[in-house]
Amino acid sequence: MRGPVGHACGGNLACSTCHVYVERGLDSLGEISDKENDIMDKAFDVRPESRLGCQARLDADDVEVEISDESLKAWLDEHPELRRTGSGH
Repeated sequence: MRGPVGHACGGNLACSTCHVYVERGLDSLGEISDKENDIMDKAFDVRPESRLGCQARLDADDVEVEISDESLKAWLDEHPELRRTGSGH
C-alpha cells in the first residue's frame, strides 16, 4: 500500500474516505456490495478499479492499492500533527 488510508467513519460504510485504487489483484477481492457501490457515488475521481478499503474483502494476499488523494487528505485531517511535520506520507 502506498501511504495511509483515511477512515473518517471508522469503517462503518458511512463515507468514502477510505477510497483506494486497486492496482493489482482486483480479481482477488470479494464482490462489491450494493451498499459499497452506493457509497462510491460520493467519492471523488472514481475509476473502474476503485474500492473502499474498509469494505474490500481479501481472498488472497496479492492485492496492491494506490491511496486516493481523497483518502490521504482524510487521513491527514484525522492526524493533524503529521500534516504539520510533513511526515504523513
